[in-house]
Amino acid sequence: GNIKAINKIAQIIYEGRDGQAQEFTDADLPFDLSQNELYINDDDYGLWYMDMLDHPQKYHNKTVHVKGMVIKNGAAGKNAFILGRQAMVCCADDLSTVGLLCESRLAPTFKEGQWLQVEAQVHVQYDPEYNDDMAVLIAKDIVDCDPMEDPLVYFS
Repeated sequence: GNIKAINKIAQIIYEGRDGQAQEFTDADLPFDLSQNELYINDDDYGLWYMDMLDHPQKYHNKTVHVKGMVIKNGAAGKNAFILGRQAMVCCADDLSTVGLLCESRLAPTFKEGQWLQVEAQVHVQYDPEYNDDMAVLIAKDIVDCDPMEDPLVYFS
């Protein structure tokens, strides 16, 4: 699927079955947005991801360090891939991908499902298909890493 579909799935997971978005403030985030460099812990991926979807401008030009797996996506282009994780919608049989576009000249060398630790600068750009601003990761440094023990994303 495309990034729009990925983000829609994330929004459904995030809002839960009752359709009520979980409200939180910057103070609830497990990292300090006043810093220019953010280290996203594995367990915090879901909160970071949803906050970045909802408020991409807060992250513009910040450097993030985040772990994820490579999801090849023809729409991403030759020098890009989706850096993402799997999220459980309702049960283990119902997994969906949540991720962000990551641009890197090394993209063609990565394999589907490969785990990476990425240092990237966040750029916010308007996406006509999504009809909104979207965060894109511009990779500065990428290294292989081991898969996570629990690779699922939790939005809490």
